[in-house]
Amino acid sequence: MHLTGFYIEADDYIEKDADERYENNDQYLFQGMEMSMDSHFLKKLYLKFSYTWLDSEDQTEGSEKDELQHRPTHKVTCQANYSFPFGLKVYFDFLHVGRQFYYDSDNKAPLEKKQLNDYSIVNMKLTQKLSDENISVYLGADNLLDEDYEQSYGLPRPGRSIFGGFEWQW
Repeated sequence: MHLTGFYIEADDYIEKDADERYENNDQYLFQGMEMSMDSHFLKKLYLKFSYTWLDSEDQTEGSEKDELQHRPTHKVTCQANYSFPFGLKVYFDFLHVGRQFYYDSDNKAPLEKKQLNDYSIVNMKLTQKLSDENISVYLGADNLLDEDYEQSYGLPRPGRSIFGGFEWQW
């Protein structure tokens, strides 16, 4: 198990404002903790879990914002890999993002703090080694459950995408 705490005071931090223009911000604070655990419970099974808690604040004098936008408070990831004896490898990835804010000005003051929807994403990939150990084929899907989500307001992320191919290592 790994546990890390962090405390960062950032001066002159550049990021997009509510109107999507880049702006220099005097004083930001990022503090939180990250916990992760990973294990090989079985010889062919690898599992990993991580959780991040983030508190982000705009400490710029005169700022209308308290929390920073597009910085999720909660982030959970889970990963699993299993390798079968006949060369098939199954990979699974889960991501949950919760409590994330943005500011909307509607081109007039004051800023209005709004919350983005929480979301969960599932990715999966199958890889099969062929008779030549240096060649494998794979098939996968990102956003397998076709979740509608945004990491930034007004910028929807892609739906389900399916991909495949081969890999040759020499």
